[in-house]
Amino acid sequence: MKFNQNAKIRLHILSIALIGGVGFLCYLLANVFMAKQNERRLDELLNRQHPIIEQVRALKRDIQVIRETMTSAVALEDPFLVEDSEELSLQVEDRLQALPRLDPTLQVLASNLSGVYQNYYDISRQLAEDLIEHPAELHRFQLRIDRSHQIYDGLMEVLDRTLEERQSNFALLLRQTDAAVKEANLFGALLGGFVIAALLILAWVISVRVLREIERTNRLKDEFLGTISHEMRTPMNGIIGSLNLLSKVELTPDQRVWLEAASRSADSMMLSIDDILELSEVMSGREQVDLASKGLQVECRFEDVADQLLSSDEKKVFHVVRHLLSNAIKFSPAGEITISISRVPVYHGAPERVSIVIQDSGPGIEPHQIKELFKPFQQADGSFRRQYQGMGIGLSICKAIAKLLGGSIYLENRAGGGLSVEFCFPVFDVKEGDFAEAESQGRVSVLDHQQPLVLVVEDNPVNQMVIKGYLKRLGCEVITANNGKEALDLVGQRAVDLVFMDCQMPVMDGFEATRKMREMDEPVCNLPIIAVTANAMDADRRMCLQSGMDGYLKKPVALVDIESELKAHVSHAA
Repeated sequence: MKFNQNAKIRLHILSIALIGGVGFLCYLLANVFMAKQNERRLDELLNRQHPIIEQVRALKRDIQVIRETMTSAVALEDPFLVEDSEELSLQVEDRLQALPRLDPTLQVLASNLSGVYQNYYDISRQLAEDLIEHPAELHRFQLRIDRSHQIYDGLMEVLDRTLEERQSNFALLLRQTDAAVKEANLFGALLGGFVIAALLILAWVISVRVLREIERTNRLKDEFLGTISHEMRTPMNGIIGSLNLLSKVELTPDQRVWLEAASRSADSMMLSIDDILELSEVMSGREQVDLASKGLQVECRFEDVADQLLSSDEKKVFHVVRHLLSNAIKFSPAGEITISISRVPVYHGAPERVSIVIQDSGPGIEPHQIKELFKPFQQADGSFRRQYQGMGIGLSICKAIAKLLGGSIYLENRAGGGLSVEFCFPVFDVKEGDFAEAESQGRVSVLDHQQPLVLVVEDNPVNQMVIKGYLKRLGCEVITANNGKEALDLVGQRAVDLVFMDCQMPVMDGFEATRKMREMDEPVCNLPIIAVTANAMDADRRMCLQSGMDGYLKKPVALVDIESELKAHVSHAA
């Protein structure tokens, strides 16, 4: 009978399962037998030997306390301390009587010790009372004092010898138990060795090549993304930061044009960097790309807001519009997509609002599913055969952003087919003259009369210059360090209000420097530390916060990011 490859694999797995079952049964029976033996040894250890050792130790401790009590009574001339020793003496007698119950062979020893101890206690107590009554006649009682010391030394010698013998027996029994356990483990290892070896060989034959390729791909992807993110974001931080600072100074018209061109190019470069990071999702197979041309037409209507300056959160508005437009394109097989932007009339003193309506020519949505789509991980078609892929969280994020902006998002089916989504949010008018004045004057200091001292820890000179320039513009005094070790020296010398900490540096990185600062005395241990790093993955952010940092900024950083952290962590920021 000829087996194919899959049948052979199944047969090997079945054989190993059978061998493993027989081996486990033998191992179980052997363990049951050895467990009975070990149970007897453990009973001897825990219920006899160990309690005896503890009783002997307690006897020594109690007798020592009695001696110290008598000595203190004489030194303080306090007869009440002598009376207090009576209760402890009764406790000693109880312990001596408990020894034969734990081990009958100790009956004679316990009786002898009881007699010797009672003699010692009687002599010591009478001697203490006499010395308290006649403290100036110490020489009269010297012989009795020596006798008391001899009895005490003899008593301690017997207890020490007994304790040593019992500890030796305990150690011997413990070694025997340990040897028995090792024998059981060795026996089980020998029985299971063949099963484990066979399983490993089979697993190696089947999976070595697949695992090798998977590990190689994952390693290359992670190394590639990490290198690209760090190596490109680090110089881009210097470029964008320098351009931002340059935009705040007075320039000629030609220089302003060149600066704007450079800024647009830098922003385009950042989008390219983000696209490279998105490549990891494509390479992992979690995303699919539809290259089919749909021939869609897009009509834009925004006459009501043309040539007007309106203030809102640009990034959040762009995120919602981009996602809604992406959905419209995805679900429209053909036809037209309409984008309408209009101003909503003001009523009852409410702020002015802008309405963005996106209409598609897709199949629409069942009415009972419309509310469900705004819940996380909900999709109109959640089956494995669905045509459109995605995680089902886009609309829930859009709704959360709309709520955060003080707006709303509404979705309904169109009468003629397709879907209509309205995103409405408040805006504020900005006068062109005010805008031009703000642009020409640049940002002013966010601080009051006090000037915070900020430490910038950064090994890249350009990035160091940019962040320092931002802080100077915000009215801060700035000192710099090239690595974590220099930063530790500076915070120990000067009263710093805030630290902007790079993570990847020579000599000492930002993580280690942060941990060491948290171990220093106040006020350094409570110093606000903000990570400024080119490592832009979510895991990098978690690592920064877990190391003790208070905030996280990814490069390239903008002036508004620095200003926000300054206001959040420096108490005398306006």
